[in-house]
Amino acid sequence: MGQTVARAQAPALDVIRPGSWAFPGFHSANATWTVSAAEGKTLLSNLADSVRKNQLEHFHLRELDPQANSAKFYFYTPKIKWLDIVEIKLASQNAEQAVFDVRSFSSSFLPASVPLAPLLTFIFVIVPFGDGGQNLLHIKALSKHLLAQGIRLDEHFTFVSRTTPKRLMK
Repeated sequence: MGQTVARAQAPALDVIRPGSWAFPGFHSANATWTVSAAEGKTLLSNLADSVRKNQLEHFHLRELDPQANSAKFYFYTPKIKWLDIVEIKLASQNAEQAVFDVRSFSSSFLPASVPLAPLLTFIFVIVPFGDGGQNLLHIKALSKHLLAQGIRLDEHFTFVSRTTPKRLMK
């Protein structure tokens, strides 16, 4: 039942994004990925296909927009179904390389599996919470998967949560 409730409420949590209202910097990570121009053309569709084939555990494809060169993935934590959102967008491209902006963030203090979470989260918006580095790990999991597929990728983190343990920064 928790999975069903989480999936039903995820779009609302995505739209209102209460986790980003207060205490910015406690539950997000941003990175850039630089790949060859040729690999950049298929990067998003490769990730989307991998998620559809369940090759990336706990990730779910929310949207793939080839026109905007962007994709959005939902990540549900295994047991309680907190919702983290990963957005990837082509930032720039030239004849040699493509650069993607990658952003992962926690949607809410409450798990998406809690009934009425989108409404209840308004009450808890002032409660500070950290991600413990989970959003950093989401980005790393996606880039590791791309590397395993043979896509050469240069990853640079431009921001990591203040609650990310130093051991994860290696």
